Amino acid sequence: MPILKIHKNALYVNNELVKFQFEIDTVLVLDSQVIVLIKTPYDIDNNDNVYSVDFHGKITWQIESAKKKVSKAAIHSICWAFI
Repeated sequence: MPILKIHKNALYVNNELVKFQFEIDTVLVLDSQVIVLIKTPYDIDNNDNVYSVDFHGKITWQIESAKKKVSKAAIHSICWAFI
C-alpha cells in the first residue's frame, strides 16, 4: 500500500509529487495504481478528469474525453431522430 498525502491539487505518492490543474476530489487505491478524480470547475467543459498514477508518482493513464468519441455529425443525427 502506498503512502498518500493530498493537498488541494497536489498528490504525494510515496513522497513523489504529482500536480494536477485543479483540486483533487477523490483518490482510490486499486491494485498497483492510484485512481484520482479531479474537481473540474462548473464553467469549464471538461470531462477528462480521471487519472491513474503508479506508486512511483507517474501518471500512467487519463480517461479519454467524451468529445473525442462522438462526432458533431453523430450528435446532429441523434437530435434529429427525436424531433
